[in-house]
Amino acid sequence: MSSSMNPNPEDSSSSSRKKIEIVTMSPSIIETFLIYLVLPLVLMTITTIIQTPIPKSLLSILTALSQRSSSPSTSPTPPTPVIPSLNVALQNAVIKRVQSQKSIKGFLSDPFRNMPTMERRIVEESKNKMEQQQSKSKNRANSIWKTTRGNSPKPNTKSSSRTSAKISQIPSANPFDIHIEKALQMHLENPRDMIIAFQYANALYQRDLNIHDGGSVQEKSIQAFKSAINLILQERQDLLKKGIPTNVPYFTNEYEVLEELNFNSQISIDGILADAYCAQGRQYYLANMYEMANHSFHKALTLDANHLESLNQRASTLIILGKYEQAASDYNLLLDLDTPGLYPDAFTGMARILVADEKVVPEGWEPLIFKIQNMIPQKEEQLASIQLNNNYNKALRELLVTALKKMHLTLFQYHDHKTLSIDDAWKHLSTAYEYKMSLLPPYNFQMEQHQTNALKRVFQEGFWPRGIGISSPELIFVIGFFRSGSTLLERVLDAHPLIAGTGEDSIFNGRLDSMRNSIVAASQENLQKLHDVVEENANGVIKLMRERWKKIERQSESLDDSSGNFDSLAFNNPERFVDKMLTNYKNVGFIHMLFPNALIFHVSREPMDTLFSAYKHDFPPGSIDYTSEIKSLAHMYCGYRDIMDHWDRVLPGRVIHIRYEDMVHDLPGIAKAIISTTGLLWDPGVLDFHKKKHAVNTHSTTQVRKGVFKSGIQSWRRYQNHLQPLRELVGERAHHQFHTTLKGYDKSLTNVTRSEV
Repeated sequence: MSSSMNPNPEDSSSSSRKKIEIVTMSPSIIETFLIYLVLPLVLMTITTIIQTPIPKSLLSILTALSQRSSSPSTSPTPPTPVIPSLNVALQNAVIKRVQSQKSIKGFLSDPFRNMPTMERRIVEESKNKMEQQQSKSKNRANSIWKTTRGNSPKPNTKSSSRTSAKISQIPSANPFDIHIEKALQMHLENPRDMIIAFQYANALYQRDLNIHDGGSVQEKSIQAFKSAINLILQERQDLLKKGIPTNVPYFTNEYEVLEELNFNSQISIDGILADAYCAQGRQYYLANMYEMANHSFHKALTLDANHLESLNQRASTLIILGKYEQAASDYNLLLDLDTPGLYPDAFTGMARILVADEKVVPEGWEPLIFKIQNMIPQKEEQLASIQLNNNYNKALRELLVTALKKMHLTLFQYHDHKTLSIDDAWKHLSTAYEYKMSLLPPYNFQMEQHQTNALKRVFQEGFWPRGIGISSPELIFVIGFFRSGSTLLERVLDAHPLIAGTGEDSIFNGRLDSMRNSIVAASQENLQKLHDVVEENANGVIKLMRERWKKIERQSESLDDSSGNFDSLAFNNPERFVDKMLTNYKNVGFIHMLFPNALIFHVSREPMDTLFSAYKHDFPPGSIDYTSEIKSLAHMYCGYRDIMDHWDRVLPGRVIHIRYEDMVHDLPGIAKAIISTTGLLWDPGVLDFHKKKHAVNTHSTTQVRKGVFKSGIQSWRRYQNHLQPLRELVGERAHHQFHTTLKGYDKSLTNVTRSEV
């Protein structure tokens, strides 16, 4: 395509030359955006220009390429937010089984958070009722106001109506934004209604939970939860002044108060407040503010010591903070209280603690294993008896399947680490994933291969125009396959006082859509405009990363700052920021365009160790789910290797390879070479990365706190008989071809022997 649009050297018009230059590079840029950065569907609907034989404008190229890339994605789409009004009957049916709790589980705590397929189905089946129920909620608002606020003045809705009218004109990119707009309208019309305030905060939370765009709404959500909590606290204080207990039913059946929000008629104001703090904690957790999250869960449990969701969430947070004994205590209480089995994460959570440090659990594995062995036959019998003839049964099936998966994963950990019975461990791992894959659509081999081939076809030598991008070296990208040792590299980097890790919710990835749109628009003008827009976007990413780091630091430090004066807190000023989004191995070409001087570290681990580690870890819902199936895992890995080989061919030396095994066997040598490559001075504290107070939220959380350990090297060989089909599928890719390419590092010259590490 590009050969047909080479610039004419005899063109006398400089502006024409610029236009032709843009067109020359346009196909590659736009293919990149469309194929890998998910162009809006509206671009795929422009069919009239597709007939153009040779596109002469950027828009026509854009249109043609969008049609070529319109095959459906293999990855499950993010679930539509669970609007409580759409599945109240279903949630009530399950929630009533939790006798120990009187809380707003369906609305604020969402017991079905791990069931995206069920959630999508319920929302799809019920979406036609949304408008009617929104209207019903508004009509009830006045009744609630009179019932719970007495003669308090009603809110002024004139200004909020004008604002709502403006909001309704804003185009929404996804169902989450639509829900946010509607929730905000209701909140503006009823600014003192604590329940509607929570509906708005929860809408923001659901978006942040399901759309990973660098936390674009996190600050709004945090503030919304604070506002809603303040309203509840004010209501609670008013009740206390009137001498009314706050632990007795707050709503009564007489008024049928907001049944769409799944309120129990026995809910107390203390119960509402406990749910509120729990919801706030979950938002802090998503924002990597783990100390703040722990603080919120603690407040919820102070109000209700048996608040199941808070126990579950606090235990998970405590693991991240390295407080295993406290986490185990929470999980044990949760397992005792959760008789319906709504929280199977407690099984795998306890297993993580026992694997990390068994001595913090005095009773060891036995009580957990005994409980699981008794529960599995019961759950299997329940599952076999379910008839999928209504929404409740469908939801219950997914709940049971998830619980059985988690219990078998726990038994895998038990046999893998405790009994060392390989055959038993593999049996439970395989059974767990049979349950897991039964809830997922088939992996789309054809689409994944198409994307890999298209990427390699688009990014060729000569693709990148000169003078585009910024010279700043502030960003450090860490890429690789899942479970390749990237967390160890990130912790080594973050241990340097002038380098900051910002978590796995990448600001860069979150801005891909907006950056793409602005670059597309600039490309239709001239090269200078394109240069300016690329520079603006690149600088914007760095600015947001710095701002996000400051917010996380301020929120964490504020717990110990009695003055509340955030400006008084002392910060280091990082000169480098780490973006660890492993799947950016697909976006190296785009990274190079915006940040030609940014470091790109590729962590490479022995292939079979990588594959087995990826296979045995139950990742969160999404495209990574398919690492739990042998054939799809092998296909994903081979595609990754093809892409990495491609970057080495078209951008030789641009990606710096670091072998995980070299980090393990020679951490001092590797660490010094890494820091030297960043351009910063060496700091001895880097080698004590595992002693730093830093929250790590990955599947390597418990491992990285132990420092460097060698047990993961060649760990796959324990299971080599069972993994032979996987080895055969990856073929020659089972051999480790990458070598550490850090400048100045030569492991043959190091004085550090393996026994010293």
